[in-house]
This record gives sequence, structure tokens and C-alpha cells, in this order.
Amino acid sequence: MNTVQTIVSILGGVQGLFLTILLFQAGKKNNNANRYLAFLLLLISLTLIIAYLHFSKLVLATPHLLGISPYFTLLYGPLLLFYIAAFLDVKTPLVERKWLHFIPFVVLVAASYQYLGMPTATKISYLTNIFEDRYQPSINPFAMVRIAHLFIYCLLSFYLFRKVFRSRQNNGRNVSSLQLRWAGSILLASVIIWTIYLSTYFYDFNLMNEILPALITLSIFVVGFVGLKTPELFQEGLIRRSGKKYEYSRLTNAAKERYSEELQLLLDDPAVFTNSELNLQELATQMNISAQELSQIINEKFGQSFPDLINDIRIAETQRRLQDSANEHLTILAIAYDVGFNSKSAFYSAFKKVTGETPSAFLKRNKTSN
Repeated sequence: MNTVQTIVSILGGVQGLFLTILLFQAGKKNNNANRYLAFLLLLISLTLIIAYLHFSKLVLATPHLLGISPYFTLLYGPLLLFYIAAFLDVKTPLVERKWLHFIPFVVLVAASYQYLGMPTATKISYLTNIFEDRYQPSINPFAMVRIAHLFIYCLLSFYLFRKVFRSRQNNGRNVSSLQLRWAGSILLASVIIWTIYLSTYFYDFNLMNEILPALITLSIFVVGFVGLKTPELFQEGLIRRSGKKYEYSRLTNAAKERYSEELQLLLDDPAVFTNSELNLQELATQMNISAQELSQIINEKFGQSFPDLINDIRIAETQRRLQDSANEHLTILAIAYDVGFNSKSAFYSAFKKVTGETPSAFLKRNKTSN
């Protein structure tokens, strides 16, 4: 490891530890997302420091650090998943029993006890042989397990991100663009770092040791820079931080009034609300505004979420059609599909929520009164 690599690794490790302390000492502003990110930064920082000790041969003075950092890989994935879930406020069975995610780590550490517990003299001898032989890693079961493990967690984290992204588009879930960009950046950086690690680990171990510390250090400094520029990302999140859902909205009151009137005109058109493929993003595109701005208008001016507003309109149209004698030849479900519902369960659930009774009971009651 040359002088530049040494400086880069030390800077990255120290900066990571500094950010870890800041996140842990955030007081009341701290939250689960911060804690997961702090633990992730801590592991990455320790990995950089151990890498420096190894390639500067200072690890000979601390031989018990031999072989520790590879096990950290089994913790990166769960912590990344927990961070994305907590930061985007995703409720999912994937993270309900968190202790299950650490079983592979515990099992592999226990299985490697004999290796990790080697006498100091044996470890020093082993390290000396590595340095003299210019050891190159080989494909081994432990390496393949680590690779597969982190790959799976990257996929799971991306699945949660995609779920929130689509939810925000379709029903106006209150997740800001800033949150999505930050979470997406964390995922992208993780994938890039892991891809470089994987592609160089078996191809050119020395190249990996030149590129990876610099890339990781850069990522750590970016986290610190973003923390200075956008501190709200690390304070209770953008959803819960102040209790004001649209604190950073740029919509003026006049614009809200104008867009709410335009929205009302659109929703008065049966061709719009009976479209079973209608979603928040599509409606926002028609109005030439963002989905989040449309969600804000619906929340503030109509006092509802997008799904509830559309369901109210469709149920009102359903009631009108059920009372129209011209529709007596149609089944209730046929009418439901005509007004825009795309499943029986969604229709019955919405009808009961809006009217307090089933469609059949509503129809029967109106026939009796007539």
C-alpha cells in the first residue's frame, strides 16, 4: 500500500468514525435510521482501518485483527436493508424480526472459531507467509457465501425502495423526492462499491486495494457533506421531523386554488375517474405538476388521500347507477367495473367504507323505499 492509499484509508476510517459518533450523539433527533447508518459507517470505517494495518504490515503488531473484517460483510446487508426500511418508513415483514438477519453472521463466526482463535504466534507466522508469498485470494465457500449474502440484501433493499417509489406514484404516499434521491443514492453507491469489490477480488487483488479504499472514503465524505448541506435527512426524517407534511412545498396559496379547481373539473369527467388505470402520477401529468404537489392539493383542499378521493367519486357514481332503472339488467359487479374498480374485493371494501353498508343492502334499501 503506497503513501496515497495509506492516507486515503486513514482519512476514510477517521471520518467514518467521526460521523458514527455524531449520529449516535444526535440526542432526541436520533432515530432508528440514523442508528443503522451509524453502525454501517462504523463497520466500514473499521474495515478501512484494518485494511490499512494489514497492507502496512502493522497488523503484525495486532495479529488478533486477522480475518475479522470479512465477517463484517455479513452485517452490511442487514444494516443496509434496515436503514432503507427505517428511512423510508416502510412497514414490511422483512424487518419485523431483525435478529433472524444476523443468524448467518453468528453461524459463520461460530464455525470459524478455531481459525479466529489461533494462538498469536500462529497468526503472526500466517501473516508473514501472506506478505512473503504475495497471497492471492482463491474461490472458497466462505467468500461465495458472503458474495451471495450481500447480493441478496442489495436486491431486498432495492425491492423496498421500488415499493415506496411506486406507492408514492400511485397513491400519493408522503415521501419526498429528496428522501427518494438520498435512499436511491445510498443503494447505488452500495451496488457500485460491491460490484467493484466483486469484479476485482478474483481478478486483481492489488487493484482492488487501490480502488476500493478511495471509493469508500469518497462515499463517507459525501455522507458528511450531505449532512452539512441537508441536515433534515438525519433528523427524524422528512416525514416526521416537524409534523408538517409539506413544509418544503413551493406551491403558493393561489396556485393551490387554481390547481384544485382544475382537479375538480377533471374529476367531474366520467372518462377520467372511470379509468381503472388512473393513478396519482397520471393525473399529475395531465395537470402538468408533480405527483407530490398533486398529493398536497388533494390532502389540503379535499381533506383526503388520492385513493379515498377517487373511491368516493366512484362510489357516488355507483350509487347513482344502482338507482337508475336503466341499469337494472346489470349486476352490481358489472357496474363496479364500469365505474373504474378493477377487483371485487376493492369495490366492496370501498363501498362499505364510504356508505357503511354493502352494495346489496344499499340496493335493497332503495328498492324498498321506492
